[in-house]
Amino acid sequence: MVLGLGGNFGGPRAVAGRIAKAIEELKLGPLRGLQRAPLYLTTPITRVAAPDQPRYVNTVAVAQLAPPLEPDADAARRLVGWCKRLEVDAGRDLGAPVDSPRPLDIDLLVLGSLRVELSALSQGYQQQGSHDRHDPWWPGEIVVPHPRILQRRFVLRPLCDLLPELQLPAAFPGEPRVEVREALAALEPRAAEQRVDPLPEPSVRDNMSSSS
Repeated sequence: MVLGLGGNFGGPRAVAGRIAKAIEELKLGPLRGLQRAPLYLTTPITRVAAPDQPRYVNTVAVAQLAPPLEPDADAARRLVGWCKRLEVDAGRDLGAPVDSPRPLDIDLLVLGSLRVELSALSQGYQQQGSHDRHDPWWPGEIVVPHPRILQRRFVLRPLCDLLPELQLPAAFPGEPRVEVREALAALEPRAAEQRVDPLPEPSVRDNMSSSS
């Protein structure tokens, strides 16, 4: 399975610290053998006009599910529940406007060969157990694999450092799978990314500021 992790609030060091803390939490929870790719500074991709958006720190992590979890719809809801709980713990407001700066963002990108589109559960189910810290699950909509993974340089660039030959799901059912390095090579280098792992010393400044 593949997770995308990132954030763009509070400066690169603060985001990197949140990513490291989230990964340690995931290791203690539903994942085993987790590996993190290098960190990158990347240009935000926004759905609304957001000219003052600071750059993101992005990376990916690959891991196996801890028993007894299997790559199915139930596991997807539990994994996304873990991710959302970690986002909230890091200070993210899940009800904030679209494209607001994010202290931490964690996406479930790939879960084995699973391909599902899960609808949001009823309000009753949403209130039943979605905030259980010991067994969180997400009652909202979930699409696996992530529908835009093959168009995201900020995912493919770090993932290529980690597993360049990993076979990603095709954009549409029935199409052949594609290697990470092939998907990355097919993208135009429109959005620049800068590897920052290890991060520069605090005296080195970039255009992200803690006041953003």
